[in-house]
Amino acid sequence: MNLIFKRLRIENFFSIGQADVSFRDQGIVYVKGINNETNPPQSNGSGKSSIFDAILWTLYGETLRGASEVKNSFTDDGTMCELFFSIDNTDYTIRRAKSHSTYGSNIYVYENGELISDSIKKSQEAISSILSISSAQVLGSIVLLGQGLPYKFSDLSQIKRKELLEELSGSSEQITKIQNSLTKQKTKYESTVSLLELSSKESSGKITGFTSALNNLKALIENQQSSEDIDLKVKKCQEQISMYTEESEVLSKENEKTEVTIKQISDIVNSVNTFISVKQQELNKTVREHDSLQTVCPVCKRPFDSIEDIKKHKAELENNINTLNDELGLLKTKLFNNQAILNEKSQEKSQADFKIWNLANDISKLNSEISSLNTQKTHSQNLETQIKDIENNIIEENRKYTQSINDKDTNQNILDCINWLLRETSREFKGVLLEDTVKLLSYKAQQYGNYLVDDKDIKIELSGSKVLISLGNTLYENLSGGERRRVDLSVQFALRDMLSITNGFTCNLLVLDEVFDNLDIQGAEKLITLISSKFSDVESMYIITHHTDFDIPYDCILTVTKNQGVSSLQFG
Repeated sequence: MNLIFKRLRIENFFSIGQADVSFRDQGIVYVKGINNETNPPQSNGSGKSSIFDAILWTLYGETLRGASEVKNSFTDDGTMCELFFSIDNTDYTIRRAKSHSTYGSNIYVYENGELISDSIKKSQEAISSILSISSAQVLGSIVLLGQGLPYKFSDLSQIKRKELLEELSGSSEQITKIQNSLTKQKTKYESTVSLLELSSKESSGKITGFTSALNNLKALIENQQSSEDIDLKVKKCQEQISMYTEESEVLSKENEKTEVTIKQISDIVNSVNTFISVKQQELNKTVREHDSLQTVCPVCKRPFDSIEDIKKHKAELENNINTLNDELGLLKTKLFNNQAILNEKSQEKSQADFKIWNLANDISKLNSEISSLNTQKTHSQNLETQIKDIENNIIEENRKYTQSINDKDTNQNILDCINWLLRETSREFKGVLLEDTVKLLSYKAQQYGNYLVDDKDIKIELSGSKVLISLGNTLYENLSGGERRRVDLSVQFALRDMLSITNGFTCNLLVLDEVFDNLDIQGAEKLITLISSKFSDVESMYIITHHTDFDIPYDCILTVTKNQGVSSLQFG
């Protein structure tokens, strides 16, 4: 991250009234203070440190000294600070105001000139997402080395040093990201394992249900005839139907012949009956003639010539009567014979019709049996289809069950690994990630210590949950004030380098606020030599000090003058 501070505009912040400060290409700036108050000992300083306190307040809402009230009590309006900066070629403007006549009490965030937030909560969230430097403490450790080094790394407890290093190096963030990722994965795999367990139970339940249904169907189908048996019975029925149909057709054809014969005989009988009737009439007539024989010929109505003729005619009539009786007898015999034949043929036809009816009835029964057999066959086939479907379902559910169990075991193994990783990341894993960072910090601190400390090495070591700092064989906590200050500065400068190497952090601004305290002239001169040689890459370095017993090389002077409680700034 390349952080470039460009400009700071101040209204009524601490002792400063109105100010506009540029941080671009200023070189080394010596910040000088003039307090023109009538009673300076009882007055605060001129306000030199307030300039850089305003940066922290604008970004984080807090100051190096932890002050809660920042308004200049000698002015009428509220406080407003506006900071212009860029991060990796993206321009940002943050304006924080408190009880201001124009801006009220609010925070405004601009990105490339466009307002992206104008509410306190959302703006603070936006600032946190913009800055990788998460707190005023971190910024005060690497850029704004404030008065008395209030955020100095070495003055923290041994445990707090480790926590701050984790934050600065990003190892804590990495651990958090890893843990968050593992927690998400844990939730995911727990859900997956739970779902797979439910799936396996569901499949097991389905298998039990399918198996029960399969057994029931098999029990049903055992009582059913097989398709082969049914087909054989149907074939036999069809053969019988064919035989009965053939026999019925034969009988029908014979009946047709019998009907013809019956008709012929009936015609003969009718004809004989007619002929008998005619002969009977003729006989009756002849008998009447015979009985009523007279002397007159009944035909020509002529009188007979003699008695002999009458007798002769009577004899002829008797002969005719006898002949007619004989013919009539023959006709009746013929009629009787034909009537007997007719009765026989009629009886034969009735018997044939009855047999045909019985055959039709048998065929109907056979067709009903075939239909019933086909229904049984269809039912059996349906049962067999259902059995095959259920068997396929059992195979599929067994596959699903096996797959669910295997997947559950696989996911459970992964979940066990995730839980193990979560336990490990909450134990010593942070220390593993931090080891190289501590080594780098120790190496850089010793490099700066070579300028500030004679014949002793500065060492920074990781010991469990603690970070130990020592000069030679003496822990930091047991050093003198001057030794501590040298170690403080070496470590603070090393922190800046460490961030540059590990996180790619660079910044164009460095503020050294009263860092010469507790240093003798020799120590101050060594620090000045270090500043002059090591921080040539910084565009603007502001040095604030009340010491006048040694010379500080500078490119320009920023004079802060305080009059009647209000300070003004002037570059010169």
